[in-house]
Amino acid sequence: MEFHDSPGTVLPITGATLNPRIAFNVSPLRLCLELLVALGIVFLRPGSFLFHIPLRVRSGQSVVLAMVVCLGMVMVWGVWLLVNGGTVFQGTFFRHGSHWLDYEQYARLADALIHGKTNLDLPVPDSLTQLSNPYDPDIRNIISNGGQTPLFWDHAYYQGKYYAYFGVIPALLLYAPYQIITGHWLSTGVAVLVLSLLAALTMSLLIITISTVLFPQSASLGMTILMVYAGILGSSILYQCATPNFYSVPGAASLMFTCLGLTCWLLSRRRDQSLNRWLLFVGSLSLAANLGCRPQFAIAALLAFPLFWKEIRYTRQFFSIKGWANTTAAILPFILVILPLGWYNQIRFGSFLNLGSNYNLTGFDMTRMHLPSGNIIPIVWYAFFQPVSLTMQFPYANATSTPLPFWSPAETSFGGIFAISPVLILAALTPWLLSRTNFRIKALALTSVTCGLLVAVVDSSMTGLSWRYYLDWSWLFVIATALCCLTHDEGAKSKDLLPRHSSDNSVKAWSESSSALSRTLRMFILCAIVFSAAFQFLALFSDQRFISIRQENPAYYFTVAHWFSGI
Repeated sequence: MEFHDSPGTVLPITGATLNPRIAFNVSPLRLCLELLVALGIVFLRPGSFLFHIPLRVRSGQSVVLAMVVCLGMVMVWGVWLLVNGGTVFQGTFFRHGSHWLDYEQYARLADALIHGKTNLDLPVPDSLTQLSNPYDPDIRNIISNGGQTPLFWDHAYYQGKYYAYFGVIPALLLYAPYQIITGHWLSTGVAVLVLSLLAALTMSLLIITISTVLFPQSASLGMTILMVYAGILGSSILYQCATPNFYSVPGAASLMFTCLGLTCWLLSRRRDQSLNRWLLFVGSLSLAANLGCRPQFAIAALLAFPLFWKEIRYTRQFFSIKGWANTTAAILPFILVILPLGWYNQIRFGSFLNLGSNYNLTGFDMTRMHLPSGNIIPIVWYAFFQPVSLTMQFPYANATSTPLPFWSPAETSFGGIFAISPVLILAALTPWLLSRTNFRIKALALTSVTCGLLVAVVDSSMTGLSWRYYLDWSWLFVIATALCCLTHDEGAKSKDLLPRHSSDNSVKAWSESSSALSRTLRMFILCAIVFSAAFQFLALFSDQRFISIRQENPAYYFTVAHWFSGI
């Protein structure tokens, strides 16, 4: 029990009971969660029969896989409910310094577009327009007069108008249609939930597609299920749903588009080795949409080279006269997206390529200052390898210490991605785990890891440290991890996965070592997934997060805390 009254307040106590009889109480929610965890461990233990069942999506397994995917989406929805996602980030209000927060930024952008404008309908005080450098936070703090003059945080300000520098496609995809149909603004919390659910769905479909397309003879039902949950827990989508404000909207949308696009590309190859141009087109269009959401995800386009290397290099189905239709289907969507987005930027900022992010009113002058390069290595270290901080008191998950040699934006961190989701460590072992597999799988995994590292370094140099930025690159490590695990799955003894010209003895030796490694991997993956799920769940209850469940949802907080009272 907590009291927040001032010192000296009299608390009326009408009675006290010594040694009370407390009725035995069974929590249905806790019982269900315990049952699900127990069943998951039983059915996905290393010796489970599920690892001896070849994956066949078009059989009765589709029902099992649908239940697995739905359970992953329920996990996302449950996190959103736990933090009161529908109401926790709403409205416009003053916070501190010169910070006025407008959590309806995307709804406001959609409203502007509906009314034929690109700037946001927010009041711009004369004192701001008269500044020679409105991007200097110290000067803004002075003219804000303790918040008496509204100056909006994390908005792009250019030539006397406010703009949203976040990608416009979510506003066109969700907010504008909702407002046109209902006449009301869409709650950002609801938008984050919808996009997060779709991201979890498409991530699961991507993992299942990787299993069926790249490992048709070896993937098992058990390993595929493990990888589905590894993808949801390792992609950082749960953090976005646990912090459902406008920052999470473009990232969740991009993860959805990226997974959908890669799934379409994987499915585009027909049995006769020709390509389905419509799937190529839809896949490219989905990936191109990242440019209007979270541009960092556009690096996914580079995965086309390992995915279609055979078609590019050998069968000449791309970049040739006979492959002109395929090439057009793959490239045209990017042009169709880039041109209107560039026109949108030209209208707002007078430049085809200017996204407006440098005009952001934030804690430092982004038009003049660049984050110190001396912080890149420490930030990358924290983002990947910082150990989690565990305590002996609920919620057991504590924020980590992340000192930097120079100042950079650094939000509260609970550990690096390899600590939060240990299964992704396998992606770092790609050169060894895939040393004897075929070129396509190895190239796809190595390209994914390389792209992930590149995005992590760029993010660290431009935006600083934050768990929400893990979303930009962690999905690439999920892909590499899935490729490593599926390669060493129980059925991964097929000669198709071995290099050409392998002798019978080498096949036998590789099969035996692969089987032993597969059993070890299963145990590690299962333990890593259970730990990641437990840690991310408990971290939600830490008071060091942006959302304190103890304050926002005390009933949930103390109910869950009571579950662990016996520890």
